[in-house]
Amino acid sequence: MKRIASGNWVLINTDGQPVSEGLVTNSFRDEPHIISGGRPPQHSGSQGKVYARMWADDPDREYFPNVFNLKWVESEEFEAIHERQI
Repeated sequence: MKRIASGNWVLINTDGQPVSEGLVTNSFRDEPHIISGGRPPQHSGSQGKVYARMWADDPDREYFPNVFNLKWVESEEFEAIHERQI
């Protein structure tokens, strides 16, 4: 599976692990969704977006990352998280 990243940004879960396309995860409403991609933040006040669908043949919809307990981090922050975990 392909890791979801764009430019200097990486989409991670609450454990600090990168998210890959095809991940099935639950929303805050406990509804399963398939994560298919995303768009990183465009400015400091933005969270970015995550593309997801409920069923394999549904069209993707845009969600805020926190709907799925995900977040976009810059590559440097991602590397720092992983250095602390080792």
